[in-house]
Amino acid sequence: MRKSLLAGAAAYTFAAVLARAQVPTKPPEHVIGATTQEVMLDLVVRDKKGRLVRNLKPGEIEVFDDGASRKLRSFRAIGGTDPALASNDQHATAAERAVSAVKEALNPMREPRLVTLVFDQLLPAQRPYAKQAALELLKSPAPDLLFAVFKIDQKLSLLETYTNDPERVKIGIERATNPSYFLNIDEDSRISRNLTTAALAEQLLAMKTVSAGSGQLTTTDQRVTQMTLNMLQFADAGEQKEMSRAQLLALWALVREQKQLPGRKTVVYFTGGMNIPPEDHDRFNSIVADANLSNVTVYAVNAGGMSTITKNVAGNALLEQAAASSHTNMVDRTGFVSVDQAQVFDRAEESVHENTQNALEILTHDTGGFYAADTNDFHGPALRMMEEVNFHYELTYSPGIDKYDGRFRKIIVKLSRPDVRVQTRSGYYAMPPSLSGQDVQPFEGPMLSALSHGPRKDPSEIPFQAEAKIFGAKTSLVVDVPIDRMTLDRNEADGSFRMHLSVLGLFKDSTGDIVRKLSRDVPVKGKLENLEATRAGHFIFTEYVGLPPGHYTLETAVFDRASLKIGTQAQSIVVPEPGGDLSMSSLSLVRKAAPGGAASDREAPYEFSGTKVTPELNRIVKGGPGVLLGLYLVVYGQKNRPAQLTIDLLRDGAVVARSEPPLAAAGDDGRIPVLAQVPIHSLQPGRYVVHARVSQAGRGVDERMPIEIQ
Repeated sequence: MRKSLLAGAAAYTFAAVLARAQVPTKPPEHVIGATTQEVMLDLVVRDKKGRLVRNLKPGEIEVFDDGASRKLRSFRAIGGTDPALASNDQHATAAERAVSAVKEALNPMREPRLVTLVFDQLLPAQRPYAKQAALELLKSPAPDLLFAVFKIDQKLSLLETYTNDPERVKIGIERATNPSYFLNIDEDSRISRNLTTAALAEQLLAMKTVSAGSGQLTTTDQRVTQMTLNMLQFADAGEQKEMSRAQLLALWALVREQKQLPGRKTVVYFTGGMNIPPEDHDRFNSIVADANLSNVTVYAVNAGGMSTITKNVAGNALLEQAAASSHTNMVDRTGFVSVDQAQVFDRAEESVHENTQNALEILTHDTGGFYAADTNDFHGPALRMMEEVNFHYELTYSPGIDKYDGRFRKIIVKLSRPDVRVQTRSGYYAMPPSLSGQDVQPFEGPMLSALSHGPRKDPSEIPFQAEAKIFGAKTSLVVDVPIDRMTLDRNEADGSFRMHLSVLGLFKDSTGDIVRKLSRDVPVKGKLENLEATRAGHFIFTEYVGLPPGHYTLETAVFDRASLKIGTQAQSIVVPEPGGDLSMSSLSLVRKAAPGGAASDREAPYEFSGTKVTPELNRIVKGGPGVLLGLYLVVYGQKNRPAQLTIDLLRDGAVVARSEPPLAAAGDDGRIPVLAQVPIHSLQPGRYVVHARVSQAGRGVDERMPIEIQ
């Protein structure tokens, strides 16, 4: 009977559990797709004629993990028949192979194999090829083979859920390749637009050269040409980046969520190409890493068919723009700077990535698949894909890791058998077992490595402040990094500066296991005229998690990616039991309060009523005439019950200043955000304690925070 995954996976799993329950087994070891106590690896092996090798023996395999040879702990063939009874094993009789095939079909222990068909924003000429290739994949049916159909059109959409009903899959494919779904311009038009932009840049250069030689001011024609060039460049950059990010986010969602299911999973990506903006390289690397962690093999099909243009034409067009802009920078001193001039080096870098096949070749190769391109006949590639879905080898080995430092460990598989080729994944990130279920991004690796040696405060590294603030059921991590201690690289040629920092926070429980991870990677580019103002500022990172009550260790790291310096810290925190009908958050000094914007997070502790609060971790406050101390807190009380708040400043235990700001009524969630200002202009320099007390319905709670007034 045909079934969808939603209807049949539960029954399938239940049957497998019953089958396992009848056979005593040793306790399961911690087996990982790409974590680090035991590594599980899929292999596809083909001979020099491209045929699958089905009789490989473990003694013929040597695995190198991070350069060291590793002993195999297990080895088996998945799908098809047992290697000893394979079709190319001359010692197996036809009867033995037939019996093996029947057992294979009736085996309740086999896990369902998932094939995810993903259709990108295809052009009109590409859709027939994508449809042809997808339908070829359906010609290799199997009872445990489940297909799903997704499409990417600014977002990821499901057209058909996982099912082994080929008719339903065909309907999904038809919908995905229907002309009404995609309305994009074709590749020739895009390249033509790039060349037009380059021609405008050359025209503008000629105008400016004449002006510079004659001493004339900028002409109207010059300004109109400049304006037109800026329009095209701005639109092109935005369109390409939005398209690329939609692709990346969709693929990332597909591969990361499949880690929840065991076994090898397959993603087949039908696309016309993929460009990776320089600022998204880490995100792309994360997709590869998560695919390997999730045991997902990615295949890509270039639906453009036989290419009639050179793959690097678009890249050459961008290089022409960069060259023209560079020349303009040298001869033009009028002060009228174009978008292209400001981004001359960016465009030279982007041109390297404008070959739309490079990224797909990396994505497929590093996850153990392959890239099918430059063909109008997809029968062969589809047959090859389904052969690999239906038959491959699975092996496990112990990687022998001393430190879970987050570093990338490369995998190389060598076979003693001559004239064969191996497809497998490229490697994994050495993550602690407690992080095996969480996403790990490449930029986090160096910080995880630094924290694995023990957090420490080192003046030669990066100074920063970090603190955990409690907001009801949420714990907010706040990190404050003074920018003047970061590396800011000047680029006089294009009048810009760059900074690149990363932040990581780990919450560890009382046993030392990592229970939650927060991180952010922040590349910054600005104008040189704003350099000093930027240098005088701070980078404030805030993010929140939900943690159950208990004792935790918070480990934080800040990574200056230009100097490669990493600062680390550690502190103990306590998440209290719920406060019942009345409780109060941690107290925070306020650096800034501003509109939160349309995309504000209503659950974020530092956002309320369209306002976003930037906290201040520095407890040293400068006093003086008219100075007000900004304070932020949240009261959690009963709805429609009056509450009273008192804020005292204490010195040596005595009250020296008091404020009683009115409290708004609690919302439906009982939350009352408070943004208060306490006058401190009359206070003498010294150490004080901010003491906030709230009472409601005969109950009271309080919070304290030390400060110093200078």
